[in-house]
Amino acid sequence: MCIVGTVGKGGNNTRSDVRTILIPLERAVTELDLQAPLDEDGAMGAATLAVIEKFQRLMATANPTVCIEPYSATLMRLWALPGEGFNFSKLKGTLIEASESNVDRYFTALSAVAPTIVSQKPQAI
Repeated sequence: MCIVGTVGKGGNNTRSDVRTILIPLERAVTELDLQAPLDEDGAMGAATLAVIEKFQRLMATANPTVCIEPYSATLMRLWALPGEGFNFSKLKGTLIEASESNVDRYFTALSAVAPTIVSQKPQAI
């Protein structure tokens, strides 16, 4: 997962960077005790800021900045959130501008050629 600029309070908050951050945060519903799903639209709002702060507090950050910088510890922890190994969420975070159907198509192809390193796609509830 890669972001170009900062995301969060006082950050650059470009649409693609915010979406890149929102995807793994959305997948961490249990850890973050989210009451409602985050909208993965790329917009920075109060709910997203609150979740970033909560995530940083869960990481035991003494003074959460509520801002995620490229190559930061917070970003690395987010990358680890959606589970071990390579999975659908990580592919979605990599292909940030791709449609869900295109991500699904690539994930299916990767799963076929490298089944031992690709985790299964989560089933819809």
